[in-house]
Amino acid sequence: NPARLDAQSSSEVCGHCHGMNIIRANALAQGKRFRPGGELADTRIVMRISEGARRQATKSSLEGQAPKHASDWEAMQHFFDRMLEQDESYLADRFWSDGMIRVSGREHNGMIESACFQGSELSCLTCHSMHDSDPNDQLKTSSTGDAGCLGCHPSLADNLEAHTHHPAESSGSRCNNCHMPHTVYGLLKLIRSHWIDVPSVETELATGRPNACSLCHLDRPLGWAADHLTNWYGQPRPKLSEDEEKVANGVRWLLIGDAHQRALTAWHLGWRDARASWRSNEGWDRFFLGHLLDDPYSAVRAIAENSLDRSVEDSAGKVHTAVSEYDFLAPRARRRSLRSRVMEAWEPRRQGKTEMQAAALLIHGDGKIDLPAFDRLAASRDDTEMDLRE
Repeated sequence: NPARLDAQSSSEVCGHCHGMNIIRANALAQGKRFRPGGELADTRIVMRISEGARRQATKSSLEGQAPKHASDWEAMQHFFDRMLEQDESYLADRFWSDGMIRVSGREHNGMIESACFQGSELSCLTCHSMHDSDPNDQLKTSSTGDAGCLGCHPSLADNLEAHTHHPAESSGSRCNNCHMPHTVYGLLKLIRSHWIDVPSVETELATGRPNACSLCHLDRPLGWAADHLTNWYGQPRPKLSEDEEKVANGVRWLLIGDAHQRALTAWHLGWRDARASWRSNEGWDRFFLGHLLDDPYSAVRAIAENSLDRSVEDSAGKVHTAVSEYDFLAPRARRRSLRSRVMEAWEPRRQGKTEMQAAALLIHGDGKIDLPAFDRLAASRDDTEMDLRE
């Protein structure tokens, strides 16, 4: 029973399936030899490519850790070298460049990188339960809000707004929205990262992984997020390009991002926590979602369609004809026709926005969409082939 084990051993019971590991022996010949309550490292090496993992491996080697574990880091590097010889995208299909897992079903690999897990009592069972839970996500009833985090950080509960800078009851004050954002792809949707981290514009620039602030405030530029993270938390403000300073981050990702970033953006445009944070819901998102209805990736098209449906439902419950007729697997000519109809039907207008607010959403000074800017960004889309191994 995992509930009778310590935090690490309990989590390893989950991690031997919900993790990406290198089996030490020939699993087909000997079976997978891990038994609950045992040490996962005895039978497999947990895949890690983070800088923190490298430092831990170096420290363990210097401290003379048991021989069976001391060589794990080197063995894992040899494994990756062999895999990369066969498939140069082996790591990119599974991890963000800093080692954070980007595909579903690998939650243990994420959690063990978290400072909250290392040397603490945090385990999978802090938030999850097999029986005392809704089957969707298997979150136990006592951990569906902030309780799982505030149990270890009680001082924040007394004045939550001082920490979050958002109203206490808003989605911006939910611990998991800021520290476990939806940056993991799987099952035609986005899933929360289990590497508990902090929002960072520097990390976004280094890895391409959108920061948590911008995943709600999709209508704001990256420069806006950088200003707030600097003013509120003292983070260094990195140098940004003109587009990063002025164009809404959601618009940029959707137009210039790779397939993962486009899928991620499309999903968040339909996420109600994000939609509630926008200055106004005038349907600006539908124009850009319409653009993705002819995306090269069927998964991106399917996610865009679902978010477009949610957007329409939130507005007035009226389904535009083009949306009701859409099939993300239809022939391209039909998809392109419906894309044009959706974008024409929901072209954004200025409607009282300030000049800066309108410019961020590519709305021109005359109140109409700035098509030259739209076309310029869309032409620079990252068409790197991707095969995320969920």
